[in-house]
Amino acid sequence: MVTGDNPWLRIPVADYESHMEAVGQTAALRQLFTSVYRSTEPRRLLVLGCTTGADFDGIDPAVTDVASGVDINRRYLEVAEARLTAIGRQVHLVCGDVLEVELPDAPFDLIHAALLLEYVDPVALFRRVRGWLAPSGRISVVIQEPVAGTPAVSTTRYESLRTLSGTMELRSAPEVASLGSREGFVCESRLALELPGGKVLTLMLFRTASAARSAAAAGERASGN
Repeated sequence: MVTGDNPWLRIPVADYESHMEAVGQTAALRQLFTSVYRSTEPRRLLVLGCTTGADFDGIDPAVTDVASGVDINRRYLEVAEARLTAIGRQVHLVCGDVLEVELPDAPFDLIHAALLLEYVDPVALFRRVRGWLAPSGRISVVIQEPVAGTPAVSTTRYESLRTLSGTMELRSAPEVASLGSREGFVCESRLALELPGGKVLTLMLFRTASAARSAAAAGERASGN
C-alpha cells in the first residue's frame, strides 16, 4: 500500500481510541501484551504499530533499558510522546512504514506487533524483523482470526474506522505460523482471546529456528545434569 493512501493516516486519534475501547480490543490487547512482556522480560523492546503508545504504560524500567516504537501516523506518535512524558517514561518513537523504516537501536529481545499483519505482507515483515532481533530474541504478533459471520471491522458510531474493511486481510494462526516458517521462524506458543462481539484475537510468540534449537539443546543438557 502506498503510504499516502494508507487509511490509518485518516483516522483521528479520538475515533481510534474510542472505537477500540467500545469493541473491547483495548482491554484485550493490553492483556495480551502484558502476558508476553512478563513471560519474556525484554531488556530491549520494540513495538511495531504502536499507535498512541498504550503498550509502553506497562513496561518496567527495572526490566527494560531500551524501548522503541514505530507507527505510520505522526499524530498518534505525538499523543504517545505527550503521555510518556507525563509519566516520565523514555521511549524512542519513529514515524514510518514498518517495512521501510530504519532502526539504529537494534537488536531487540522482544518485537511486538499487534493487529499489524492484517495490513502488511507477513512474509516481508518476518524478513524485516529478523534483522532487528537479538540472537535469542522473540517476535510476538497479535492477529485477528477470521470468524464466520463476524465482520472484520466492528460497527460503531466512529465512521472513519469503516475505511479499514477494504484493506484488511485476515489470516488464521496456522496460516501465520506457516508464513513465519518461510523466513526461518518457529511458533513457540499461542494464546487466544474471544471478544464480546465474537472476534478472536490470538497472540503468537515466535523465535528463529536456530534459537529454538539452541534453547532445546540447552534444556536437554540441563536435564541431563
